[in-house]
Amino acid sequence: MQAFWVQVPSTGTGSVTFPNTARSHQDQSVVNNQLKAPAINNQKVLRLNVSNTINTDETVVYFDANAADVFDTYDSPKMSNNNVAIPEIYTKVGTENLAINGMNAIPYDTEIPLGFTTGQAGSNFSIKASQLANFPSGTKLILKDYADANNPVITDLSDGSTYVFSSNATSNNTSRFALLFHAPSITTGTNPTDKDSFWISTNANGQIIVNGNLNENSSVAIYNAIGQKIMSKNLTQTNAPLGSSLQPGVYIVTVSNAGKTLTRKIIVD
Repeated sequence: MQAFWVQVPSTGTGSVTFPNTARSHQDQSVVNNQLKAPAINNQKVLRLNVSNTINTDETVVYFDANAADVFDTYDSPKMSNNNVAIPEIYTKVGTENLAINGMNAIPYDTEIPLGFTTGQAGSNFSIKASQLANFPSGTKLILKDYADANNPVITDLSDGSTYVFSSNATSNNTSRFALLFHAPSITTGTNPTDKDSFWISTNANGQIIVNGNLNENSSVAIYNAIGQKIMSKNLTQTNAPLGSSLQPGVYIVTVSNAGKTLTRKIIVD
């Protein structure tokens, strides 16, 4: 009861043949069954599904120290259902849409583009994490809906919550939704018990974003790895990217908001 995909060039032909000599019915060992992968009980796995109340589709993100954060053998391409009645969800690496995305390590507070396709408009689509296993305690799974690019809707899916949304028919839309894993917070300054009221992340364009409940007196400062201040400004809009894309490197970001200060080290790849 095993299956696999076979891919051939779109401009050519291809074939795969299993001769009778490749058949085997001899491996019956429970301990060393070559036809069954061993169970992995400590794998960090996220299963995310989308539904229109009738049909569902799923994507998987998991973490393995041997995987790379580019398209490799730890990933599986997304094969479309090609059915307008079935919404589809997937992640993206480079130009490849993935049903299964094997990553090397958790990219905390970095947005992961999430693809969405539907052949039919609707107002009852939903996204939910059906599995969030073996992540460090306090890790949060955040979904961001950029239907309004300047004011994305932020939803915490960590507790099994479901995000319900509307959509027109759309194909290969990778700009509306993003995922991020929010690490257990490290806060400096006052009122550490309120540390989760706002946090800092980066998006796929290398821009820093301050998320959460901010007021008109909030401010942010960004420093490079040697301590030089490269940007400071008042925050007038929650969740808006802070200026242009940053060069790859390590940055220290400090946000002051309502008497609380949050300082985070951010890595831009």
